[in-house]
Amino acid sequence: MITSGLFNNYIQDLYACASGIFYHVRRFAHIFTYTANRMARRFDRNIKRRKRSIRAMKYKARKNRKFYSNVLYAREHVFNLTKNKLTDSEYLLLAKELKFIPTPSTKVAKNDLLKDFEELARKMRCKFNFKTNNDEIHPFYTKSGYEPPKMIGALETYIDKTKLELSSIQIKKCSDNLSQLERRALNQLRYRHDIVIKKADKNNICVVMNKHDYIKEGDRQLNTKYYEIIDDFDLSVLQRNIENKINELKANGYLDKVTYRFLMDITYPRIGRLYLLPRLHKLDQTMFDLIKEQGHYNQEIICPARPIISQCGSATERISQYVDYFLIPIVKTQSTYIRDSSDFIMKVEKLRPQAECIMVSYDVTSPYTNMQFNELLTAVSEAYSKFNKGEFKIPSPPTEDLLWLLQTILENNVFEFISKKYKQIIGCAMGSKCSPEMCDIRMYEVTSEILNKFPFQHNIVYHGRYRDDGFIIYHGEMDEIHQVFQIANSHHPLLKFTYEISDKEMNFLDITLFKGERFELEGILDVKTFIKPTNTFQYLERNSAHSPSVFKGIIKGEIIRHLRNTSDSNIFHNAIEKFKFSLLKRGYNENEINSSMNNVLENYKRDHLNQKKKVNSNSDISLVMVTKYNPAISNIKKKLLKYWHTLSREPELKDIFKDKPIIAYKKHRSLGDLLTSSKL
Repeated sequence: MITSGLFNNYIQDLYACASGIFYHVRRFAHIFTYTANRMARRFDRNIKRRKRSIRAMKYKARKNRKFYSNVLYAREHVFNLTKNKLTDSEYLLLAKELKFIPTPSTKVAKNDLLKDFEELARKMRCKFNFKTNNDEIHPFYTKSGYEPPKMIGALETYIDKTKLELSSIQIKKCSDNLSQLERRALNQLRYRHDIVIKKADKNNICVVMNKHDYIKEGDRQLNTKYYEIIDDFDLSVLQRNIENKINELKANGYLDKVTYRFLMDITYPRIGRLYLLPRLHKLDQTMFDLIKEQGHYNQEIICPARPIISQCGSATERISQYVDYFLIPIVKTQSTYIRDSSDFIMKVEKLRPQAECIMVSYDVTSPYTNMQFNELLTAVSEAYSKFNKGEFKIPSPPTEDLLWLLQTILENNVFEFISKKYKQIIGCAMGSKCSPEMCDIRMYEVTSEILNKFPFQHNIVYHGRYRDDGFIIYHGEMDEIHQVFQIANSHHPLLKFTYEISDKEMNFLDITLFKGERFELEGILDVKTFIKPTNTFQYLERNSAHSPSVFKGIIKGEIIRHLRNTSDSNIFHNAIEKFKFSLLKRGYNENEINSSMNNVLENYKRDHLNQKKKVNSNSDISLVMVTKYNPAISNIKKKLLKYWHTLSREPELKDIFKDKPIIAYKKHRSLGDLLTSSKL
C-alpha cells in the first residue's frame, strides 16, 4: 500500500516534471515564434529591398533614357567642326544656346540691389530738384553723375523706409539650372585655348571650331584687296583730330551741350576687333549632314564666315552714332524703303496685281564691303544737301562737316586680329553704327540707276528694299525681268546681284507671298510665315535665369509675328501648333503657353497689328529702377510701393511723382559672355 506521504511526494514530483516540460515547451514555442517572426521580418526586408532595388534600377534606366534622348536632341543644336568629339555634358551645355544664363550667385545679390536702389533715389532727387516732369529725352543724353543734396521731408522718408524694406528681403534657396556635369563642362570650355565657340550666322546653332581653322578663315578674308596690314597706328592723333572738329562745331553753334558732352566722352579709346560668324548654310549639304550625324569631322574643314568689326570703345564710335542720327530720316524718305516685315505686308496688301503677275526677290552680295569710299561720300552728300534740316530735333552740321566725320570713320576703320593691325580700304565695316544707313543711301542710287536703264520699267507694280534684299512685283514676261539683272550685274564693278523669279510664290524676309484663296477672291497676295530650312527652333530654355516676363514676351512676340504674317487661319493654327511643340521641347509649361496664347488672340486682331502705337514725346518720363534679375530675390516691386503713398500726401511731390516706379531687369553673364570673345 502507498502511504499518503509517498503519494503526495509522487504528485509533487509529477507536477514539477510537468511544470518543467511546460516551461521548456513554452520557451521553445517562444523561441520558435521569435525566430519565425525574425525570419519573416528579414524576408519582408529582403522583399522591400529587392523592390527598392528594382524601382531604383527602373528610375536609373528612365533617367539614362532621358539623358541620352536629351544628348541626341542636343547634338542637333551644336555643330562641331573639330576633329575631337565633345562630351555629352558639353553637348547638353552648348545646346542651351548662348543666351542662356546660369543661376547667378547670391553672395552679393542684396548689396547690388541696394546699390541699384541708390541710383533710383538719385534720379528721384534730381527729378524733384529740377522739376523734370515733361522733358523730352535727348537723343544723345548721357548720365551726368550729378549727386543732388539730401533733403528733409516725405521724399527722404520714402527713400529711407524703402531702403530698410529692401534690406530685409529674404534670400531664397533656388536650385541650380545647370547640373554638376554641366558646371564642370562650363569650366573646362572656358579655359580651352584650342577651340573657338561662336553663334552661327543667320541661326542660333552653336558652332565649335578649331582655333587654327578660325584663324585661317580670318587670314583668308584679310589677305584680299579690301584690307591692308599696317605696322602701327597712332590713336592719339586720330582722337585729337576728332576733338578739334567737335570743338569747331561747338564754337560755330552746331552742337548743343548734351551732344557735345556725348561726343567728348571718350577717355581711353581702342582700335576695333575683328570676329567671324560661321556661315553654315554655305557648306556643302552632304558635308553638313555628315557632321550633324557624326558630331565631328575627321578632316580639316574651314567654314566660310561673315566678318564683323566691333567698334565698341573705338575713337570713331561716338561720331558714328552722331552721323547715323542724321542719316536715318534720309533713308526713311526713299520710295523703296521698308521698315520691317509688318510695313512690307501693309504696303503689299494695298496692291491689286494682275493674276499673271511675276514676283521677284533679289539679294546684293556683300554691299558693305563692295562700295568705294568716294561713292559713299558722294551719295550721302547729295542726299543730305537735299534733305529738309528742319526735321531734326537738334542742330544739324553743315554738309562739309558731316562728310568730314564720315570720311574719318571710313578711312580710320582700323582693327586687330591675332595681334596684327589691319585697315579696311574698300567699303564700310559691318559693326559700325552708320554703315547700314550709308550703304542704304548708295544702294538706293544704284537701284534707281539700274531701273532707269530698264526699258520695261513701267511694268514694275511695286519695288521695295530692305538693306540688301529687294522685292519686285512685275506685270510682264519672265524674259523681260531677266534683263534687269543683266543690267544690274554690269552696272557696278563690285556689286553683284542674285535673284529668284516665280509666278506662284516667293520668300522675302520672314514672309512667303503666294497666290492663294484670298488672291483669287480679292486680288490680294496671300502671306504666311517663312521658316528657313536651317531654323532649329532653338528658343531660350525655360529654366534660364531670365525674368519671367522675358519668356512671356517670347511666346507673345512669336504668336503676334505669326498672326501678322499669316492671312489664312488654317496655316496660322498649324504654325502655332509647331511653335507650341518647339516650346514644350525647351521646357515651357503648357498652361503658360496657352495662357499667353489666349491673351494675344483675345486682345489683338490681325488688321491692327501693322499700326504701331505712337509714343508721345512730351509724356512723363517714368522712374525706372534698373537691377539684375535674380530668382532668389522676389517681391521687389511690392517693397518699392509699400511707402509710395507717403509721397502723395505732399501736393508738390504728388504732381512730380505721378506715376509709380517700374522695374527693368538687366541680365547676368550668359553662356555667350562666358564662352565667346571678339579677342582671341
